[in-house]
Amino acid sequence: MGQSMKKVRKYISNNAMPDFLFIGAQKSGTTSLYEYIGQHPQILPPSKKEVHFFDTKYYKGRRWYRSHFPAKSQLQQKITGEASPSYLFYPGAAQRIRRSLPEAKLLVLLRDPVDRAISSYYHQQRKGVELLSLKDALDAEEKRLERYKKKLGFGWLSHRPSKNLRQYAYKTKGLYAMQLKTYFRFFSPYQIWIEQAERFFAEPKLTIREVYQFLEVDDDFVPSDLKPRNVGHYEQVPREIREQLQEYYHQPNQELFELLGRKFDWQ
Repeated sequence: MGQSMKKVRKYISNNAMPDFLFIGAQKSGTTSLYEYIGQHPQILPPSKKEVHFFDTKYYKGRRWYRSHFPAKSQLQQKITGEASPSYLFYPGAAQRIRRSLPEAKLLVLLRDPVDRAISSYYHQQRKGVELLSLKDALDAEEKRLERYKKKLGFGWLSHRPSKNLRQYAYKTKGLYAMQLKTYFRFFSPYQIWIEQAERFFAEPKLTIREVYQFLEVDDDFVPSDLKPRNVGHYEQVPREIREQLQEYYHQPNQELFELLGRKFDWQ
């Protein structure tokens, strides 16, 4: 083995593994919250925010994953972590995280699933991925996902996950109780911090302080840059579509509130 390769492997083996993960949900303010807490002097970021190891890049192996994080010698009373908000949606990721990071702290922001689904649709439309109208895309979701759910099992990822499952699961990604139950199978509730995104949007400083307390870093630190990140804008959604989504999520939301033992003020 060449000397340069030996040096690379030694460097990677000296890298830390993450202490915490933001696992979801997508389009729920995760990017903003992660950027805010990343300003804390006791938190060192990885080379990129969304590493996606436990869903789409798992085949690359732990050496590849570890290479994204700071060296252990850099931490010394500091912590590191990443944010890949798709982890929540893919229950296969929960078992993978448990296998690699059994002591990790997991953070979850949950946005009203009606707003989350609509925001997700317009995000895919802006990217040029979604060509259908909002109504047609929501109506087509079950058919688009049918064979992938059957082949993979709900949310279970192969090394090459289906684009349909990642891009068009507008409604399915808002079935939070189903997703969280999988994580509760592998992690203690004390390892999982869960908050509604709307509270974070309304009271960012208070939410940030609670996250610092959960991560056990100095909670007196206040980030200097609280500018919202990754904000999407879209047109007024027809009332009938919003009502259709509210009906779709009524029972799943009740299951979520029962699971968590608290209710979120979603319409």
